[in-house]
Parts: sequence; structure tokens; C-alpha cells
Amino acid sequence: MQRDNGIPEFLFICGAVGSGNTFMFNCLTQDENVYGVNEDALGSTLHRLIESERDMGTCPHSIEAFLGFLQALRRDRRTLILKTPSNLRYIEILKKYLPRPRFVTMIREPHAAITSGIARHANGTPIEKNAHIWLGDCRRYAELGGDCLVVTFEDLARNPEAVMRRISDQVLPLSESVFTYARRMHDPQRADPQRWKTKVDKDVQRQIEHWVDTLQLEDLYRSISATAATRRPDVSNGRAPAPSRPFRSLMARGTRQFFRGWYRIRR
Repeated sequence: MQRDNGIPEFLFICGAVGSGNTFMFNCLTQDENVYGVNEDALGSTLHRLIESERDMGTCPHSIEAFLGFLQALRRDRRTLILKTPSNLRYIEILKKYLPRPRFVTMIREPHAAITSGIARHANGTPIEKNAHIWLGDCRRYAELGGDCLVVTFEDLARNPEAVMRRISDQVLPLSESVFTYARRMHDPQRADPQRWKTKVDKDVQRQIEHWVDTLQLEDLYRSISATAATRRPDVSNGRAPAPSRPFRSLMARGTRQFFRGWYRIRR
């Protein structure tokens, strides 16, 4: 069960590749009260164990053993921080089986995120596929409603200390060492909207711009980032109060209407 003090046992960092997941992880794991696991695959592992137990049933205690393994990783620290972009695709499973986990979801301006994704995908993922990965992750975020604290890479680069204060207030109390590190990492040039163009040649620039325009990714980014700074995660029993039910319904309805309109335009 969740501890009475509202401090989460598990905090997941997730978001599209190249959106600042590692930057966020490095900031949060400066806290001496947490352990961090970088590039874990725990969401997908839990998913596979569930499927195996359901379909084959030859190891009926596998899920219980896996959850015990996670607790063993946390051990004597109050929170285990786990970072993998793909955990965004398994949030519902993680919420079901873990004791009230929290999630910080990273999002980045699509031109820069796709450029970073090209560099990070070792198998040479095409630009079109990178663009659709970015879009798919944004759709998942929208479906989650108020369960995640969303942080833009641009906000984190411009003012990492302010972002850490927000996380400390709303998600996980952080020690002073995190803020010291964040101040040291302050580098607003990383948020320059034209910086991505220095990373690729003219032909790749044109392809990225084509897919961002075709899929209308910039409009989607603006819509999400406009609410990211003010939206609080829905964490009953946590440090941040959950929004009222009418407000949650309004947010969900607004998100659905936005995507319906977006899909009508896309067709």
C-alpha cells in the first residue's frame, strides 16, 4: 500500500526518445533518498509476465516475484526512479500492479525531438517513422488525462531549478542536492527552436519539416505544452490535491474534442 506520507515508492520517467528523459533522470537521481535505474525495461517485462502467466500458466508466481524484485531494488531508499521512454506505453499496467506509482512524462518540440530520435535510433529508423513515434507517444499522453506530470524539454533546459521545484511540490519531495545540480545544468541555449537545424543537413531538414507539417505535430505540441505548465497530476493521497471530478471531466472532454478535430483534418 502507498505510505501515509504520500511519497511514491516508484517514479517513472517516460516520453518519446530524445525528449529529455536522461536530463530529467540525472537531475532527480542527485537526491540521496532515491535509487535510479537507467534504461530499464520493467514496464514491458511486467507486460510479458502477465501475458505468460495468462497464456501458459507454468509460473503462476512470476508477477509476485517480479514485484518483490522491484521492492528489493528500492531497498533502503524511499523511492526508486526508473527511466525508459517505452514505459509510457505500459502506464496502465504499472498503475494496476504497483502501489500508486507516479509518472513524469517528457515532451519536446517535434523538429528537435525527431532530430534527436534519428541520432539515437541505432537501426536507422526513417524520419517518417520517428515522426509517427512522436505522434503516438503524444496520443498516449492525452489518453492518460491527469495521471502524469508533463514537462517540456524546453522548460527543463530554460529553467531546470523551477521544474525541479514543481516536481518537489507536486510529485516527490526533493533534497537540496537536486536543486544545486539543476542550477549547474542551466543552459537555455539547448531550448533554442532553431538549434536542431545545426544537427542535420539541408535534405534531412526538409524531410523533418515535411513530416512535422504533414502530421501537424507543431500544433499538437503547442496544445500540450500550453497546459503542461499548469496541469497538476491526479494523485489522491499524494502531496498534490486531485482536481475535482467536474474539472477532470472537462479536461478529458477537451482532450477528446481536440483529437477528434485533429483526426478530421488529417483525413
